[in-house]
Amino acid sequence: MLQGLKQHIIYGKHLCGIEHTQKKGAPLIIGTLLKRVKKELRSEHNFEVTTIEAVVEALPKNQHALLVINDQNVITKVTEGDAVDLVKLVYKSFPNIHLDDFYFEVLTQGRKHFVSLCRKTHIDAIIAQYAKHQIHILGVSLGNALMATVASFMDDSQVRSSNARIDLNNHLIEALDMSDASEAIDYYEINGLKVSNTGVLSFSAALEPVLHANDTRGNFETTEHQLKEAYKQQRFFTQFLKFAGVFVLVLLLINFLIFNHYFNKVNELTELSQLNTATKERVVAQQSIVSKKEKIVDDLLKSRDSKTALYSNEIMHLLPNTIQLTTFSYQPLTRRIKADKPISIDDHKLRISGHSTDAQQFSTWMYQLEQLPWVQKVAIESYGSSSKTKSEFSIKLSINHD
Repeated sequence: MLQGLKQHIIYGKHLCGIEHTQKKGAPLIIGTLLKRVKKELRSEHNFEVTTIEAVVEALPKNQHALLVINDQNVITKVTEGDAVDLVKLVYKSFPNIHLDDFYFEVLTQGRKHFVSLCRKTHIDAIIAQYAKHQIHILGVSLGNALMATVASFMDDSQVRSSNARIDLNNHLIEALDMSDASEAIDYYEINGLKVSNTGVLSFSAALEPVLHANDTRGNFETTEHQLKEAYKQQRFFTQFLKFAGVFVLVLLLINFLIFNHYFNKVNELTELSQLNTATKERVVAQQSIVSKKEKIVDDLLKSRDSKTALYSNEIMHLLPNTIQLTTFSYQPLTRRIKADKPISIDDHKLRISGHSTDAQQFSTWMYQLEQLPWVQKVAIESYGSSSKTKSEFSIKLSINHD
């Protein structure tokens, strides 16, 4: 667990592999960005670009990566034998070479040794360009050597990379054919992730900090150690500043909360007496207002009840059997009662609604209502059929109030 936490602090949540290759003679850069999600790795971004500047735009700031050089500057030869001395293997494949000018990498697969060679000036220039753009190269692999990293996850006997065909035998690389490159895209299932043949080397490079499965040997160890140490120092400095900033903010927050707590206590004690006095005054004032409103409402209800009884009695005497009432409201409210608004009523009005089954009797009843001495005017607000035998209506009576 501690080792996993250490790896997360050093490498963060993103892992990246970058391959420099060529397509139809033109430079091509292929990248894979993986993201740690709990205990899983997920493919977050895959890209193919032609310049290092475009790579920088596709990656998070200060991202680390493992670099695969697989272009025309890399030469790979295969030799067989039991030799284990790296220098002897290199000289066996490349006689009379001036080794101080080259980086080399040897992948041993059984009795076969795949020896790859590239000039130091070419690789150092690429690393310097990435460093200029704050992309940290932590390691370098040459040619197709990293195919051995994922070979154990593949059941195929023949696979392809971005520029070669690789023959596998019992999860070991048996042959490498650079002349059999194809523009067709193949996909491989690698530990639950779908990877194209063009991205398989960059994918393998991105996995290296997690798997540590690269069995190759070479003369890049010293440079790689320096690159990793420089990255760790930069990473430690960045993380330290973040933690220090958070720590200072937490201390300031705690200090503020403690000060604010006691300051609020003093204010509460100071304001308590003022609040009690003000509350008492408000209660007295509210009681006076409530008493006045209760009297107004009581008077209104008494007036309404007495009038309602008188009017309803006369109207009911005139009501034919074909009419049934659903609403009878004297001085109805014109809007809902709200605490901060005065009560608004339709003064000296009587609203009646219901339904009728005989239009002739309804007309007669309307005429009779108009003849009542206390009725000033009868207005039909609505009248319409609700079914084949029934019509709904709503009328409003204006009351004489002299």
